[in-house]
Amino acid sequence: MSLYDQSKGLSNLELEHYFTKHNIPFNEVDNMNKLNNPRTKQSIVYTGTQPDAINNGVTKHWTYYSPFNKSKKELFDSYGDPTVYNQQFLNKNNINFVNRRQFQAFDTNVCGEYCAAWAKFLNEHPQSSVLPSSHLVEEFAQKHNLTKNRIQNDKNIRDYYQQTA
Repeated sequence: MSLYDQSKGLSNLELEHYFTKHNIPFNEVDNMNKLNNPRTKQSIVYTGTQPDAINNGVTKHWTYYSPFNKSKKELFDSYGDPTVYNQQFLNKNNINFVNRRQFQAFDTNVCGEYCAAWAKFLNEHPQSSVLPSSHLVEEFAQKHNLTKNRIQNDKNIRDYYQQTA
């Protein structure tokens, strides 16, 4: 499967199957605006097909939301740049951006695999709700051998997903 064929990214059904297989709660949110609902649980978030004020034009992209508690709500994005989101929205809803480091190469279609790997990592990590995000991101990067070579990162994550799917 090509890393660049945008039509070959993971579907919500493929992600749901993966999450179920690994006993990870699956909750899909198709509108980032729903993250301001206090009842929203950890979720795979689809940024939608239309540019809007919240996704700042970044469409057809998967991210992962983890509300550990009222004071620790986090958003993981394999692109690692919080500026692509409406910062006012994140601040208003007390959502912290987990990783500042870009793992995924632009124009590749592995954001779903990154979210699946991140969710599995959190689910298997007993201290994920109390450890600092920076520590978790570094541990995640080491586990998957993620470096500054984003194309190689994408291959590593795609391989990991395929081995664990």
